[in-house]
Amino acid sequence: MVGIVQSRIPILLLSAISLTCLGLLLVFYGYEATWRLWNVPIMTPHFADLRTITHAVDAWSMGLDPMLENPGDPWGRTLNYPRLWQLFYYLGLGPEHTAALGTIVILAFFSGACLILADVSRPVLLLALGALLSPAAMFGMERGNTDLFIFLVVALAIVLNRERPLVSLSAVLLAYTMKLFPVFASALLLSQARQRFMQLLSVTLLLVLCYAALTWSDILQIREGTPRSTQLSYGLNILWMRFMAENLQLGFLVRVGSWLLALAAMVWMLLDKSRPGVGAAHSLHLDAFRAGAAIYVGTFLVGNNWDYRLVFLVFTLPQLWAWSRNAEASVRYLALGVLLAAFISLWHLRILTLVQYLPNGYAFGFYLDELANWVLFLGLARLLVLSLPDWWHEGMLVMAAKIRQGRT
Repeated sequence: MVGIVQSRIPILLLSAISLTCLGLLLVFYGYEATWRLWNVPIMTPHFADLRTITHAVDAWSMGLDPMLENPGDPWGRTLNYPRLWQLFYYLGLGPEHTAALGTIVILAFFSGACLILADVSRPVLLLALGALLSPAAMFGMERGNTDLFIFLVVALAIVLNRERPLVSLSAVLLAYTMKLFPVFASALLLSQARQRFMQLLSVTLLLVLCYAALTWSDILQIREGTPRSTQLSYGLNILWMRFMAENLQLGFLVRVGSWLLALAAMVWMLLDKSRPGVGAAHSLHLDAFRAGAAIYVGTFLVGNNWDYRLVFLVFTLPQLWAWSRNAEASVRYLALGVLLAAFISLWHLRILTLVQYLPNGYAFGFYLDELANWVLFLGLARLLVLSLPDWWHEGMLVMAAKIRQGRT
């Protein structure tokens, strides 16, 4: 236990200092002025995303379905969370608890980072601090978004993955029932031997599909009730939606092109036989990378995601840094490119304040962010494939050989 704590002392201290400074800024510098330092757009009352849940108790107490009618929400939004969250209403959860829950969400985020960032070097600590205090992370804190709590649940799954795989998988599935997208973190199963992987994957797919089938109407309602934008967002839909707003024909072409590019890239990566050396990896950092990279790649393909979901890139930082220092040249350069793209995306809101004075500055900022997001998608997908276990690559070689034999 002492060793576990000692390996995390640096990030614990940095987190404590960061939270203290943030608290002091909010108290003495002012709520709105503090968030403006990061160019984070403000919604009043604060913790707006969390209020979708806490204010829905009014509709629930009146016998209404808050996923369809949510008159208590300050902005009239419907509840766009799975029904699991409504269990908290039986515990007396209400609007008066929003501030306390928002504080818990922020603490959960930093706690998750402390779990993952064990045995890391000073450069990784600096990278992590830059991500934890980025505008994307601050955006999630200002909104009180539950992605920050999910961050802790996935972090627990990563830490438990090697020694308690069933408990780890249970944590991932719990996170899935809370917000759906964490199912991509089941990439953690890749740490298992081939037979064990297939067993756990089969169980996971069965449970995920059963849950989706039982709650399909809710999933559709959640999708309908979740606002989408080409601003403050990343994903496969962002570029074509931006063009669609200006020209329908051009938007359609960009939409088809985006999907073809993503599909072609994924097929090539999976079938590519080359395996540049990635070197040995710290098991915790490799597991964290797989979870974080899979969440980004999976959510990118799903469509639109608000930028606070970029916080899951924190999981990838230790392994990306290791690859940028100790891997074959192609992997080193790719890891460095992904790190640069990650920080452009994480700090996009602040970058906008710097480029707005350039000719067409906002357009430049948008396309820079979009380029970074595509580099992240393609780069993380490539590295995720390269990080697959040996038994996966051996299986792909056997499959390719059988296909060639069939052709001849």
